[in-house]
Amino acid sequence: RQYGWRHRYVSECRGLNARLDEIQAAILATKLGHLDQWNARRRQLATRYRQGLVDAPVALPVEPPEVEHVYHQFVIRSGQRDALRSSLATAGIASAILYPLPVHRQPAYAELAHPGLSQSEAVAADNLAVPMYPELADEAVDSVCEAVRRFFDRPPMSPPTRNERPVSDR
Repeated sequence: RQYGWRHRYVSECRGLNARLDEIQAAILATKLGHLDQWNARRRQLATRYRQGLVDAPVALPVEPPEVEHVYHQFVIRSGQRDALRSSLATAGIASAILYPLPVHRQPAYAELAHPGLSQSEAVAADNLAVPMYPELADEAVDSVCEAVRRFFDRPPMSPPTRNERPVSDR
C-alpha cells in the first residue's frame, strides 16, 4: 500500500498505490466530465507561471511542441531550493518537494543503484512544486511569481566570520 512507504517518500518494500473503492469510482466517473476543462485551466496557469518567472533564475518544466502537458504539478528547479521554499513559506505560500529520494536510492530498489544517475540525483535535490490546481486564482500565481522573484533579488548573504559556521538549509 502507498508505494511500500513506511515513511513518506521512502519505499522500504515494493508496493502499489491502489485506493479506488466503489464510492471513489462513482465520484471519479462524475469528475471525468470536467477533466478537459480542468486540464485547460492548468495549462493557462502554467502559461501564467512561465510568463511571471521568465526572468527568475529557476528551471521551468519543459513542454516539447508535439505534446500537451496537463500540469498535474508545476515543478520548478533551483540550486537554492530549500532557502526558496523557506522564503515562500514565510510569505504564506505552500510548496512541496516531490520525491526527494530518487528511485535508485529507495531501500526497496537498492539493486538499481548506479553511480551514473546524476540527473536523477540533481532533480531530487532541487525540485520544488508550487501551487497548481484548476481553481487557483490568477492573482495567486502572480503572488507566487512575485515571491520567487523577490527571493532572488535579495542581497547575497555575507560570508560567515571565523567563529560562525554556515548553516545548511538541507
